[in-house]
Amino acid sequence: MGRVLAARRVGGPRAAFVDVDALDVKEPAALARAARSHERWVHLASELRTAAVDPAADDAEAWRWRRWHVEMARRVLAAAVAGGVRQVVLASSVHAADEDAKGAAGPDRLTHAGMNRAIEEAGRAAARSGIDVVCIRLGSVSWPDRPRRPDAAVWLSHEDCAAAFAAVLASPPVGGRFTAFTAISALAAPHPHAANPFGWRARTTRVGWRRRARGRVVDLKCRLLDSPLGPFLRESRRWRRRLVGF
Repeated sequence: MGRVLAARRVGGPRAAFVDVDALDVKEPAALARAARSHERWVHLASELRTAAVDPAADDAEAWRWRRWHVEMARRVLAAAVAGGVRQVVLASSVHAADEDAKGAAGPDRLTHAGMNRAIEEAGRAAARSGIDVVCIRLGSVSWPDRPRRPDAAVWLSHEDCAAAFAAVLASPPVGGRFTAFTAISALAAPHPHAANPFGWRARTTRVGWRRRARGRVVDLKCRLLDSPLGPFLRESRRWRRRLVGF
């Protein structure tokens, strides 16, 4: 997700050059320091999955992984409220709006839908403390940038994804407001839960040969960046510009 937003330059051409300090959400002091120097946060952090963790699984390791993601969001929101951050933007999932997600947020056996529903509930509680919380229910953001089965119905193009975050960040925060909206590219029809106060709407309505070809190129670039050559390519300004775009 971070790669999509950086490549699309959310916030303007200079956004890709903003320095990002390493921050561990397990350290309350680090979160407190960050809250004092920022008025808006975009929380996209995720624990890297090991081979033992299948996000779609229904076992103890998957439950632990999901519980930690809810706890991360709660810590970020609590630090934002305490430190005076005006707005927190959270990445949620289209599945948070599913009817079966309402009963899937038990404290121990969280489903994937229940995890996102629990994150949204934490955001709703934080908004009652006076900050602006926005949950973007993201569709399937895939590499390469084209819909793939079985996620074609909820596919979200890179342009639409970056535009959703840009629209939120371009609007002034409203204290005490909680907003959740669904971001899916309109290949068939606009999603009924896509209404939002930020003026965002899906603009990708079809997938032509240009997008399919570009998707293959993007997929190759990502494979190169994730290969053992990745660190060298990122350090080389020439190759970084060719592969990432900045």
